[in-house]
Amino acid sequence: MKTILIFNVDTSKSGSGRLWRAVLWGLLPVFLMGCAAPSEGATAPRETTVWVVRHAEKVSGESKDPPLSEEGEVRAAELARRLKGEGVDAFFVSPTLRTKSTAEPLARASGKDILSYEPKDFKGLRERILRDFRGRTVLVVGHSNTVLEIVEALGAQRPVPALADEDYDALFRVTLPAQGAVSVKALRYGAAHHR
Repeated sequence: MKTILIFNVDTSKSGSGRLWRAVLWGLLPVFLMGCAAPSEGATAPRETTVWVVRHAEKVSGESKDPPLSEEGEVRAAELARRLKGEGVDAFFVSPTLRTKSTAEPLARASGKDILSYEPKDFKGLRERILRDFRGRTVLVVGHSNTVLEIVEALGAQRPVPALADEDYDALFRVTLPAQGAVSVKALRYGAAHHR
């Protein structure tokens, strides 16, 4: 919306004309600052939150794409309970059954689709999140050998040195502010594994 002000000042009377010009020139910067101010309802850019987690426990065996075990299904349900109130807008999984099954309970409850990402394209994943979901909340499900790399690709420091094969209870909250440094918080959820 454009606002145009037109001032018609009678300057035929020398004293009052100079006074009006001084008043108008004095008010002009105030008016222009008001035009540059954000409109009502405009909000500052929000931070982007990315939850990063390893898939839940899988069935052991020779399968290249194993499903979740019963224990893993319980953990996936626990993840859904843990993140239920976080307002997750997007679900990214590698193209495996176990990552998809880990995200599925919460995605189904949220009515959102599950999106796939290339397992080793960490930079591409970050760019996609910031392009399509900036200022929103995202869940990324990875693997024991990719979760920490995803956290680092998002710009955070590695919160733990490594994830062991039996680490299924780690959950990382990466915060990407509109301005400032990226931060990460390491959390635990569900049944703790025996350390």
